[in-house]
Amino acid sequence: MMDDPFMVDRATAALSNLKLRPRNPLLCQRCQSWNNIETVVQHGSTLANIRSLEQLAYNAHCLLCRALVSAVETRRSASQPELTNTSSSSWPAAQILVRNHGPFFLDNGIHHHHPTAHTSARIDNSEVIQTTVRLLISLEISFVPEVSMRDWVDGAAVTTLAASHICITPQFALRFSGVQGSPGPPQLISIEPWEVPFFDISLLRTWLRGCEEVHHRECIDDELRKATQLMRSSWPRDFRVIDVHEMKLIRPPGLVRFVALSYMWQQQQEDGGNSPGADHVQLEKHNATQLESAGGLVDIALPDIISDAIALCRDLGESYLWVDRLCIIQDDAVSKHDQIHHMDRIYQSAIFTIVGALNSRDGGGLPGYSGRPRKASVWSPPRSVDLDSAGRGIKQNSMEALVYPSLWNKRGWTFQERILARRCLFITEFLVIFECSQGQASEEMTYTTQQQPPEPPPRSPDEHHDASPESEQDEHRMRQQEHRQIPGFRAYVKRNTRSKTASYYLIFYFHRVEDYTSRQFSYDRDILEAFAGVGNVLSHSLSSSMLFGLPEKHLPQALMWTCRGAVRRRENMPQIPSWSWASSLSRADYFWIQAWMQGGSTAREHIIQITSLVYFYFQDPELCALRKLDVQERWMGKEMAIDAFRDLDEIPNVLTKKMKYYKPGVERTTRTWKECPHNPWQTLAHTALDPDACRVAASIPGCLVFNTTVASDLILKRDHRHQPENQSEQDVVICTRKGAVVGWMNRMSTEWIATHVDDDDENAPPRRHEFIVLCGALANWKTRKAFVADPAAKNYDLWRLHVLLVERVFPSSQSSSSSSSGAHVVRRVEVGIVKTQRWKECSPRWETVVLC
Repeated sequence: MMDDPFMVDRATAALSNLKLRPRNPLLCQRCQSWNNIETVVQHGSTLANIRSLEQLAYNAHCLLCRALVSAVETRRSASQPELTNTSSSSWPAAQILVRNHGPFFLDNGIHHHHPTAHTSARIDNSEVIQTTVRLLISLEISFVPEVSMRDWVDGAAVTTLAASHICITPQFALRFSGVQGSPGPPQLISIEPWEVPFFDISLLRTWLRGCEEVHHRECIDDELRKATQLMRSSWPRDFRVIDVHEMKLIRPPGLVRFVALSYMWQQQQEDGGNSPGADHVQLEKHNATQLESAGGLVDIALPDIISDAIALCRDLGESYLWVDRLCIIQDDAVSKHDQIHHMDRIYQSAIFTIVGALNSRDGGGLPGYSGRPRKASVWSPPRSVDLDSAGRGIKQNSMEALVYPSLWNKRGWTFQERILARRCLFITEFLVIFECSQGQASEEMTYTTQQQPPEPPPRSPDEHHDASPESEQDEHRMRQQEHRQIPGFRAYVKRNTRSKTASYYLIFYFHRVEDYTSRQFSYDRDILEAFAGVGNVLSHSLSSSMLFGLPEKHLPQALMWTCRGAVRRRENMPQIPSWSWASSLSRADYFWIQAWMQGGSTAREHIIQITSLVYFYFQDPELCALRKLDVQERWMGKEMAIDAFRDLDEIPNVLTKKMKYYKPGVERTTRTWKECPHNPWQTLAHTALDPDACRVAASIPGCLVFNTTVASDLILKRDHRHQPENQSEQDVVICTRKGAVVGWMNRMSTEWIATHVDDDDENAPPRRHEFIVLCGALANWKTRKAFVADPAAKNYDLWRLHVLLVERVFPSSQSSSSSSSGAHVVRRVEVGIVKTQRWKECSPRWETVVLC
């Protein structure tokens, strides 16, 4: 492939200009290209090179080499083992290779189709006596043991850089003598660190005002707006806010405009004891009157982050702030419970939320505000660079780089605050990011004043629920024009909101559970309380009550969470039943449900397509009675009661437009299900619950009671057909006593396998396991797609049963008969699937199960 003639001519011109320019004595020979301002802003790829830290330090007279050495030494001074098991400060300088990928710019290459257009945008001529170029340099730092000078000079060791390295993107200001148009070419005279230690409060005000004025009510999702209007009709009990001007707590008589704060409590405060921060005041019964008096918050010990948030609210023109520590009476169980369980009202009602998205719980203030300079760019997560881009633009450090990996985002209590907040000001150690439902604004995007925010994409016609009159269309175009005036704002790609069905919100629920259960808690007792606010919103969206964090309406799907064998129970929380993901200390995910979706796409309806085979009952702790759950009964693509099968001799066809692969015929499907011991007709024949089981359930609040088929003589073995890349996990197959494979479990941990799975030792007695049926489903989309190639295959059955591996709470030896209490009570272990046509080989029996 021939080189781009334009690129070749440009590189040739750069070399020619370099030969004609006088040598800059402030640069070494290899850095002379940096003396050409046009080369820096346009031809950054010609400035890349690789040298050892020792050689860079040798050129101490060179401005660039000295700046790079300073950046590298600052990063390795922390003595953190970032590349090897040894401290980075002990690496010999001769064995540290620094690869300089050249300069990059925060304009993100917006003129990448016209490279020369960068010149005017990247050169600051505002000063009379000098020209400034502000940029980032992408550095790759590698430790190569026993590297020789010849190795890397000849390029032989360049490929070893990927073996162990870190990347940094420090910011620099390059200052050139003279300005464009002056006699003689500009000369590089200094290279200084370019940092922005404090954020501009006027910028934050512009973001907030612009969002309110430009986005208007579009900034809130339609469903969220409806829920918010309902929930704002009444405040939680004893709702208070901080009057930031009077410095006191008040109880607003009605709706009031206020700001919320999301932050991490200090570690010392949660652990207690006489440690720093333990004496910080919080709202309690004994000091409520004092803190509600004018000036009551002035002379008390407050964490710096709360003090900064109060002052920042004043600077932003707001009068009221809500902070959990000061607005919830911490020793009033009734009031505290009511507010915790209505966090959705609070955060959705707040006009915006200040988020301290930090990595430390030391109680420090907000970085970049009130005399608290932020960390230097050398410590920032490295920006993503496009080395093939002629534009030399660089991606900003946004939510994915700074907020998502932060310790704040790993804490359990901050989960719902992030989800529920309408607008957020994320204050990180390096910059501020604003986010609303329409998009994000990054502080970095405002560092280059010449840059204009991109125009938001026009909406497609189907994004309007109704045809808009001409006046509304004109207003929309006007808003788009105004939208460009929000500095550093990037709009999200809008999608059709009409597709937000029950399937959409159920997928939303699954993703949120996976995120939430991966977070950290100081106290196990908080696991359900910190989810209550999101649970309220999901309850409204799904039109379902929540049972220990699971939606009642979609209970069969919600029960299919898995920890892939790494289950660690919350032993000190016996009130949480084993069937709830809240009972586990491990991260839960919904592999078995989402893997069944066609194409793996989260936009499909297959998430709710199951076959209902069980009537669920719940021992309600509030009613102290057993009640039948309002579970949506389905036959794959449509809602259908199990009772409808009384008048049917065949299984309904499941042909739908969205089922692209495998359209089972009625005859084939009916035969499969008629031969299965657990089918809708058998469910109708076993509706009566065992009275003994019901009596046992009455003493176990929160248990599920249902009739299902139980197979008690199954064996688990390693699946040697698939060797996962992660050696700490392996698939497990479910076998009959004769060794026939009937189903499988996905990616179980080696620790779990060691205690549950039989080895290949034929002399060892096999472990027997018990499985119960929850619901039915079709095979996953990949299996259905493969079936199209050979529809006449003998193994035509593509129906599956979702099953639950359980263990008896009481050993069978303690049970006098199958109807005794011990024979009914089981506890959840893990989930899996069994082929529907093979379930009869497992010798299942019908039984009333009490799942505690």
